[in-house]
Amino acid sequence: MNPTETSDHIEITGLLARYAWAIDGRQPDLFAKVFTVDIDADYGPFGSFSDLDTLSTRFDEYHAQFATTQHLISNAFIELDGDTATCRSYFQATMVYVEAPGAEVDMRSFRGGGYYEDELVRMPEGWRIAKRACVGAWFKPAPELVYPSVEGLASSD
Repeated sequence: MNPTETSDHIEITGLLARYAWAIDGRQPDLFAKVFTVDIDADYGPFGSFSDLDTLSTRFDEYHAQFATTQHLISNAFIELDGDTATCRSYFQATMVYVEAPGAEVDMRSFRGGGYYEDELVRMPEGWRIAKRACVGAWFKPAPELVYPSVEGLASSD
């Protein structure tokens, strides 16, 4: 691997970490530094999105239902092709539930995992995800937990 390729791999791996920290830290400004503005994102049952603002708003609303979340991303398999790249990586997400605003935290949680299939582009400000498919592979529910529904969210595509 030449020095430019090494640098690109490091930057793309950092981009995946930025995504996780942006979601879990509920930082929309950081989230905006992950995707292109005209993102093509398919999150399966959670929905498909064609613009960054809608995706960011929907993620904020969904994750606000939880006391805390933790997204882990690993095993990034990156293939570079000039100013474009593909990346396949695993994810695990843990959502710790809270019953209602102001209520004591209910530490029951649910977890899921799968992988992301990303298409990336090099932009003047760095690498960004232009297209993402989120493929769920497993889900571990918590006993007696009422799972949040994406249908109940205020935003729509």
